[in-house]
Amino acid sequence: EFDGVSDHLTGPTDIDSAFNITNTITVACWVKTHTFSVAQFPWNIYDDTSDGWGLKITTNGKIQLDDDIDGGDTLTYPTKIQKDSWYRVIAVLDNLEQKLYINGALVGSGTDVADGIHSFDGTSALLIGHRGYSSGQQPLDGALSDFQLYDTAWSADDVTYDYLNPESLALSRSGTSLTNSNLKIWYPMQDGHRGQQSYILDASNTGLGDENIDLTT
Repeated sequence: EFDGVSDHLTGPTDIDSAFNITNTITVACWVKTHTFSVAQFPWNIYDDTSDGWGLKITTNGKIQLDDDIDGGDTLTYPTKIQKDSWYRVIAVLDNLEQKLYINGALVGSGTDVADGIHSFDGTSALLIGHRGYSSGQQPLDGALSDFQLYDTAWSADDVTYDYLNPESLALSRSGTSLTNSNLKIWYPMQDGHRGQQSYILDASNTGLGDENIDLTT
């Protein structure tokens, strides 16, 4: 749960160095929001105030990718959602081509002509539950679960399998090109507690270290 005020998670602060991620990545999660009265970021990969790539919920009741490279702040593939409903949202960056899937279906794909596509070539921090800088946090008022980050692009079949088999990892699908080593972060988010600070278990195979996530409330 995220209270829309101060709850947020801070993951690895340099995913490009930690996982050698530059321009190919898949981010998957279940997410819901309680309100459309303010803009919200379920997650963001943040470099600085004018450089990031994340998932945004807008005040007009839509969810979309936010490509904020070089201050462009381009909103991509807006799709109508309902309050207090869970959605499986998959964001894929495939050699700098974006794709957004919601509940197993592709809702948009292509390149960002206006600004170019974000490449993780700086200090890119993983932030969950807000955007990531003091003047524009845009915290999530809702909930998020089963967050996964892969260093490769999911195929459409991987996305379909993931949605139809919520108790399994996409890499468990027979014939997939995914391997255990591709799963860099996995936060089931079945642990933690309300309080000043908590730690969320990383269930991926990368071992314990800097990828432990810090919860601030």
